[in-house]
Amino acid sequence: MYENKVTTEVVIENKVSIAVCRKILKEKAKSYTDDQIEQIRDFFYKLAAITYEEYEQRKATIIIPLTQNKTDNEESHYLRAS
Repeated sequence: MYENKVTTEVVIENKVSIAVCRKILKEKAKSYTDDQIEQIRDFFYKLAAITYEEYEQRKATIIIPLTQNKTDNEESHYLRAS
């Protein structure tokens, strides 16, 4: 079901700035360097890309219920002994 696709880099033109990330992190931001905050931000962008890709794949999957193909003239043989 799952293919081995590895997304190495997510290219986003307008990423949230480090300053905005610091505001989101509030007090916790004091213990992180700019590089660490950038890594955290990039991780969340990658996670969002993977989630969106999974959503698109599931949305593209067509699910046909078993009852959809049954016409009024057909009899059900479900669980009937042979």
